[in-house]
Amino acid sequence: MLTLAGTLSEFDWTESAQQESIVQIMHFYGCFQPEAEDFSQKYLLTAEEVSAVLTSEFDAKALNDVLQIKFKRPAGSERSMLTDDPRLEDDGALKDQLLALYDTIGMIQEIVPTSGTKVTLCLGSSEPNFRSRVETLINFRERCSIDGPIYTLGSDRELWPIHEPILVPLLTMRLAEKGIAINASDIDGYFQSMVTKYGGSDAIKHEPRILNAMRAEIYSHFTAMGVIIPTEADMMDVVVESGLKDTPHFKIQAGKRHDGSRANTEDTIIEFDKVYKADHKDATGTKILIISTQPEATYQVEPVKKILTIEKGYETVEIAAKAATNPNPLVMNDSIARKVYSRLERMKALTPTVTVSADGAVTGEIVEAAASTMTHAGRLEKNRAAIASFHRK
Repeated sequence: MLTLAGTLSEFDWTESAQQESIVQIMHFYGCFQPEAEDFSQKYLLTAEEVSAVLTSEFDAKALNDVLQIKFKRPAGSERSMLTDDPRLEDDGALKDQLLALYDTIGMIQEIVPTSGTKVTLCLGSSEPNFRSRVETLINFRERCSIDGPIYTLGSDRELWPIHEPILVPLLTMRLAEKGIAINASDIDGYFQSMVTKYGGSDAIKHEPRILNAMRAEIYSHFTAMGVIIPTEADMMDVVVESGLKDTPHFKIQAGKRHDGSRANTEDTIIEFDKVYKADHKDATGTKILIISTQPEATYQVEPVKKILTIEKGYETVEIAAKAATNPNPLVMNDSIARKVYSRLERMKALTPTVTVSADGAVTGEIVEAAASTMTHAGRLEKNRAAIASFHRK
């Protein structure tokens, strides 16, 4: 029987304190509750109850299933839309207790890199968060004696009106290149009028459908003038140029996926791998440093390690990150869910399987199959039933 403790070890939560913290967080956010049950408790489990949960049957598939339901943010939403947990608003002691659990599993504190020459990858993000990452990179390069080229890994996502202020000056420049004289204050005023049209800042912040409708109308307004909307990759390149202009840096922009959705971290890493190999022929001995932010660093290292393997010549992959500021449990939960899913995907890509033909010949190949420790037959409902007796009514 694969227990929850054994499963958590597969995701680098090997210490008892880490496993106990994960259980408390999962409990607090209803991972052991049926989907239809209202979730509103404000208590944590006793040590005895935690121990019972950790020794219950709970495989990786069941863990991933429940985290995708309970922890992952809704499709189409952004991290900035995740509000604070209302149960913690008036209970500072409970909030501190809960944040200590996240700190124990490594989601809040700064991650400091080792020194040396490395190829630094700055992962994509919104403008405010990316500016913070660049400041972190500058700090680490000085503190830790790091040098080497920088690659910004962005997507072709159009910049967000209001939320990413750099869009205004970039649009002003592109309009001027078309011979259209519109000053920055007029563009900003137009954005503000659109926010009002779509119900105000609260509606836009909390309703992905409304935000996306507003963005679509704004983009159509400027594309009708023949202007290409600046992208995430454009913004990242400009920010790095302003902060590290004397350091060799290169822009990577990954296009949309086959289904039309924007590129994710893995897509940008694949694009980097293609460009880097085309420029250098061989990646042998290359040391990779990823610059991220807590708590996103928790999961963003997974797709990088999946693609930039030692078999391809990449010697090491490490991640460095600024400590989380004003950590939001719901954002950290989203990162936990993404870490588990990403680790499973990485293990699928690396797991060998053997095929036995009718004549008994044995051949091996890498296929989309979960690792042996990840294929235990436990199911989510069975796991819930096994620990239901430990929950207060």
